[in-house]
Amino acid sequence: MAINAYSNSYYQFLYSGVNSPYRNNSLSNSALSLLNSLNTNTSSTKNLSALNSLLSNNGYKVNQTSATEGTKNYLLTIKSGSLAMKNSLSGLMSTAKSSAFSQLTAVSSDTQKLKVDASGAKAGTAVNANVNIDQLASGQVNEGTALTANKNAAGPALYEFSIESGGKSHQFSISTSAGDTNKNLQQKIADAINKKNIGVTASVAEDTKNSTSVLTIQSKETGADEKNTFSIQDTYGDAIALTGTGTASRQAQDALYRIDNGEQKTSKSNTIDLGNGIKATLLEASGDTVNVSMKADGSKAAGLVDDLVKGYNDIIAAVKSNDTEKSLQLNYQLSLLSKTYSASLSRIGVSMGTNGRLEVNKDKLNSAAESGELERFFTQDRGASYGFANRLAKLSGEIQSNPMKYTDISSLGLSDFNNGLYSGFQSSRYSQAYNTGLFLNMFV
Repeated sequence: MAINAYSNSYYQFLYSGVNSPYRNNSLSNSALSLLNSLNTNTSSTKNLSALNSLLSNNGYKVNQTSATEGTKNYLLTIKSGSLAMKNSLSGLMSTAKSSAFSQLTAVSSDTQKLKVDASGAKAGTAVNANVNIDQLASGQVNEGTALTANKNAAGPALYEFSIESGGKSHQFSISTSAGDTNKNLQQKIADAINKKNIGVTASVAEDTKNSTSVLTIQSKETGADEKNTFSIQDTYGDAIALTGTGTASRQAQDALYRIDNGEQKTSKSNTIDLGNGIKATLLEASGDTVNVSMKADGSKAAGLVDDLVKGYNDIIAAVKSNDTEKSLQLNYQLSLLSKTYSASLSRIGVSMGTNGRLEVNKDKLNSAAESGELERFFTQDRGASYGFANRLAKLSGEIQSNPMKYTDISSLGLSDFNNGLYSGFQSSRYSQAYNTGLFLNMFV
């Protein structure tokens, strides 16, 4: 866009009758005040129209042209990137009880035997329990005989069999063709059972090393309920007998466990409730004691650091693509800040990588979160003006509130701001509006 004064000189413009709001230094009469008076709840199109009218009525002619797509993208990127940094820093520097560093999670001393899920726990929940697993819950399992997988099965033939489950009888019929193998027969039985959806599933596992395959039939649910037991038998032909799946290899049973050497408890499922929204999944019945306790959960804080680094890197990438004097100044500010605190950043797993971008070492970051180093880095100087977090938070706020401060006016088509008779325009009250970033909506 180009903006031209109606008058022939800057002096005439500033003191002309049509521009009386600009005659003094009162903020209420400034361009900033005029632009703030626009209804920001209206659509961007209406805002632009209102802004054009406002400027025109106060001595400016606004010719709408487009800034380059590169300039638009640059402005939007540094604005969104600074918002990501600002929000991340707000969470990392907070001292509230719900802050990123106040999060706790339940952990298992042996994740091979017991897994803990604390996703349903409320903030401040604590647990310290010793769990002994005596028996896992299971459904009935009928594991068949290992047959030579590629051996030709008798065929063509018709086979019929039935499954009694949950007090109901279900009938099945399959047929084989000439050339069908044992594995083909097993798979056809499995497919027929799985299509019925009767609370019993079947699968075929192949041992390529020994060239064998096994058909296994089992109940879907665990626990010693009647619905988790079944019987299977041939009604025509000998498919069940041939595959060796007519007899249970493991009966349905409940899980047996003890907490803090208390009485033995039972569960139809291998997922048990430890209270306060904390659940545990039993994985191995060894009788050994597994401890469940709380520890600091650094995942939220580590996630905020990831968001912070992404916002930072987005801005750096945009700055390098814009390549103007002011964008390079922004690049210098960010780079200088990161280099100044490079040693401290390295201790929390953040380092300067290629092209001025930051890189995160996940293992180092998680370790810093668990040890408390991450919390100290972001919170120990929150009350002071110095420190990486505070300085970056201040810069993020400045970018967020006025992204246009970091691009050259010439890149927006506003050549009249800098040239000839109107060079003094930069210092007028009108420049307040530019410097608050209120013109951003005119370019995006």
